[in-house]
Amino acid sequence: MTPGARITRLIEKRGPITFARFMREALYGPGGYYQSGTPVGRDFHTAPRVSPLFGKLMAEAVRRVGGDVTTLVEFGAGSGHLAAPMLSALPERLRYFGIEPGASARSELRARLRPFGRRAEVCVKFPDRTFRGTGIVIANELFDALPCHRVVGTSAGLAELYVGRSRDGRFVGVRGKPSTSKLERQLRAEGIRLRRGQKAEVCLEAAGVYRAVERAFRRCVLIAVDYGYEAEELYSPLRHGGTIRGYFRHRESDDLLAGPGEQDMTYHVDLTHLRLTASRYGFKTQWNISQGKFLLGLGALEMMRGVTMEERLSLKTLLMPGGMGDRFTVLVQVKGMSLSPSWCPSLEELAEKGEG
Repeated sequence: MTPGARITRLIEKRGPITFARFMREALYGPGGYYQSGTPVGRDFHTAPRVSPLFGKLMAEAVRRVGGDVTTLVEFGAGSGHLAAPMLSALPERLRYFGIEPGASARSELRARLRPFGRRAEVCVKFPDRTFRGTGIVIANELFDALPCHRVVGTSAGLAELYVGRSRDGRFVGVRGKPSTSKLERQLRAEGIRLRRGQKAEVCLEAAGVYRAVERAFRRCVLIAVDYGYEAEELYSPLRHGGTIRGYFRHRESDDLLAGPGEQDMTYHVDLTHLRLTASRYGFKTQWNISQGKFLLGLGALEMMRGVTMEERLSLKTLLMPGGMGDRFTVLVQVKGMSLSPSWCPSLEELAEKGEG
């Protein structure tokens, strides 16, 4: 059964469904976008695909934490473009767990990690266990792919945008009461009130990520890399229609409800919500910086000196302001420990050392 047929059956059975449920079925359900035979990442460029040096710099981030690190977990590991260069640069004693819900990508991930033997394990979901020692958790473009609810401001307060079916069989948006009070509570906690007619995305699934990590590690560092804004900017009236977009064959799609399973969907992450949620689960945000500054702090300039011209150019793509360098934000969050400022020095500190 195709995702579209499955969604149709759900609507016929229960009535309009939340956009979060629609997104989950379209992306992660059987036959969904991330379950198809075409590799994950086909419709946009992620940092690990742009440059394998991204993985080597992330390995440097792991090394700088210190010798007590025993476990490395990667959410949304995809087909291993980040994992392989990372593991190649890390000591063999480190155990890696790659979490990937997509069947096709998971198969590629296993193949790419085969040379690393038993130190690398591929999982469908986060391991249900407690780890000894310090853990490093990497979430590279994880949060922008979690199913989200769509809401709209009205004169009577917040309404939710559901997905229903028209008489001619098309999927259409349907406005109704919020499916859960959590939607309004989350916005209220950030001081957000949508204007009349203003649409926005609200993701309720970040808590599940932090909860799983909190239970697994007494001490850990979580590195989240994503594109997003602080709540005040994200929910500005200037973004009246929200930020969610569909992508089909590298092109932006206007119709999010068309062809479920055939297009990717992504949206800008609420960075304020990630920080507040992390705090609830015992994490402290130590760094909240652009990807470019983060990679420079890890030694990107020094790395450029010893690579080919092609590798240098690909790494520059990840660093440059106006592009991926400041389009992506890095949150470094710690639990049960803290990192020295020298773990990722600022540009000013690098300049003082003569490394900038």
